Amino acid sequence: MAEKKAGMIVILSSPSGAGKTTLVRKISLRNNFKISISHTTRKPRVNEKNGRDYFFIKNKEIEALTAEWTNKAELENIEKVKTEEQIQLIRNEDRKAEEVYKWVQGSKQIQPLALSIARSMGQKSSIEELLLYREEKNPHQIRIQLKFINGGQKQLDTTLSAINSIGYRAYSANQNLIQGGKVDYQATLIWQDNNYITNELTLNHE
Repeated sequence: MAEKKAGMIVILSSPSGAGKTTLVRKISLRNNFKISISHTTRKPRVNEKNGRDYFFIKNKEIEALTAEWTNKAELENIEKVKTEEQIQLIRNEDRKAEEVYKWVQGSKQIQPLALSIARSMGQKSSIEELLLYREEKNPHQIRIQLKFINGGQKQLDTTLSAINSIGYRAYSANQNLIQGGKVDYQATLIWQDNNYITNELTLNHE
């Protein structure tokens, strides 16, 4: 389907008798021009016809026409506002859909990581808090905050080994071993193995 292009409005303005009507008649012979007929309160000249050259009206009709045009303009403005509101709603929904899409794409990367951490926990250890922050500008980096109880350093080593096994390496780590086997661990994980996550996701969907 051919794209419909917007038209262009051309306004001819000059003193009375300068030849606007003659010029308009010549332009109207072209197929891509449509003439807009104006209103005037002057009397018709020789060979001028009402509705062809002008709409000849009396002064007392101007007020009624002005009120009609004003009302029409107000209604069109109301419709314009409604249309703009609908467009904004569509844009908002589109933005939300894009955010959901980004979240889904991000979760595909985080899902194997969270699953691997959960599986690494021993029978007596349990996760108290696990936060994973995916960097938008650098999606291969994930900030991890992990707190678990029981297991201490041994459990932490097991968990880090599980993280390494799926292609992540920990950098800028900060860990706090608390009495009783509780661990508070923070680090930046950098994804270095693209093949594992693709394969893992494929297996999960089969």
